[in-house]
Amino acid sequence: MFAEIGVLWVDHVAITTDRFHDTARHYLAMPNARILRGPGWNAAQKVHFLFVGFGGDLCVGIRGLPQDGDSPIAAHVAGGGGASHLCHAVADLDAALAIAGRSGCHIVAPAKPDDACDGRRVAFLKHPAHGLFELVEAYGTLAPPLDATPAAGADPDTVQALQDAFASIFAGALPTDPAHWRADQVDRWDSLQHMRLIMEVERRLDVTLPSYMLGELRSYDAFLAAIGDISDG
Repeated sequence: MFAEIGVLWVDHVAITTDRFHDTARHYLAMPNARILRGPGWNAAQKVHFLFVGFGGDLCVGIRGLPQDGDSPIAAHVAGGGGASHLCHAVADLDAALAIAGRSGCHIVAPAKPDDACDGRRVAFLKHPAHGLFELVEAYGTLAPPLDATPAAGADPDTVQALQDAFASIFAGALPTDPAHWRADQVDRWDSLQHMRLIMEVERRLDVTLPSYMLGELRSYDAFLAAIGDISDG
């Protein structure tokens, strides 16, 4: 059935949790773990999200229940959480859904853009032999690389808020010059601290950093440039 609908690869294994930070910390502590997308808030599915890869084909998509419990994953979390379903990438989502419908699938949630997948559309289906699964549009043109050159004359309040965010995460570990606040020069800048830094920057500056940028935000200057791009846009 999956071959007929045009599945290209398994995009990720989805897991649910009501202890998002603990779950993320445990996965990021595993050998070869690295952040692929996130952390962030997926308004379409009302979940916190983080995608973690392990150097091969395996990717885990962590979906965290919000504090108010208002989310489609609430029932699964109430049952203990953990592995929820597989998400498969397809080249043509509309064609895949049409074929899936003729193959005995029931569409649980129709295709719509998804914040955790860079705006690619996702859909949820059920099949008698496979249970719940998800389809996502495969990547098309990759986003252009981030220009890590900070904008000239950056807003002083933005600069202060960003520096405060760094200081709160890397207390006592930052060099004097922010130009040296880089992942390869700051002690303890690992995957977990990177996740915490992103969340702290988003909180203090009230911004949402696009997931395609997150892997390239490996320095203070890169963060400042990204925030400038968002403000200009």
